[in-house]
Amino acid sequence: MICFASIVSSSPLLIPTINQENILQIQETIHALEKIAILAAETDPETLIIISLNDENSENMFSINLSEEYLADFKNFGDLITKMKFKSDAELIYKIKERFENLSSPLSTIITTEPNLSINNSVPLYYLKQKIQKFSLIPINCSSADQKTHLLFGQNLKEEISSSNKRVAIIACHKLLLKKEASDNKNIEESLINLIKKKNIAKLIKQDVYDLRPILVFLGIIHNLKSKPKILSWQKLSDFGYLTINFDLNFKKQKFIKVA
Repeated sequence: MICFASIVSSSPLLIPTINQENILQIQETIHALEKIAILAAETDPETLIIISLNDENSENMFSINLSEEYLADFKNFGDLITKMKFKSDAELIYKIKERFENLSSPLSTIITTEPNLSINNSVPLYYLKQKIQKFSLIPINCSSADQKTHLLFGQNLKEEISSSNKRVAIIACHKLLLKKEASDNKNIEESLINLIKKKNIAKLIKQDVYDLRPILVFLGIIHNLKSKPKILSWQKLSDFGYLTINFDLNFKKQKFIKVA
């Protein structure tokens, strides 16, 4: 069952130890990420599915990362101290993989084994780990396929998640790069945010914005779920947009506590 859903930025500039000199410029987004961690902790997720871009993936395939243990750090950005460890939800990963293999028109999905998490995963995990100590992880990387395919991937992913008895949190990590000619057009920016907030998939798949793929997978998962979207922050630095939005699913943990 899906207990939590949000969209966050994955910029390394959101890590205080990396961006000490200019951290005040994105303080609003940092506060929003801290709020996301608090809200997620209230649902006590057992598994976190984190959807992100893989900058090295040029294949027309989605990948699910299965490793006995995941490691997250920021050593490539000068922080040699911060280190995090996570375990995988191997059981749910294999169930997801099996579902995609049995589709009448299979979506190309592979299992990879990479213990070192990308920066796109590590940034939101840095904040979540401060509030949630124990949860399993499923990192999913988008493919180079078109936006409609990403939407379809999310819709099929939802079927397996919904059938699970585990409390599953969904987080999409984005890198919203606005077109230069649109970077100073407030109406265009507000329109994009409203389309995401309203889950207007029909118009979102036509947007020429890099990169909406993780968001479309996310919306494919939660599109038919009742939710109350709330924008916690929206900041723009240069041509990049930092959007933090929570979709409140009104999940009450106590309703699902098992009686011995």
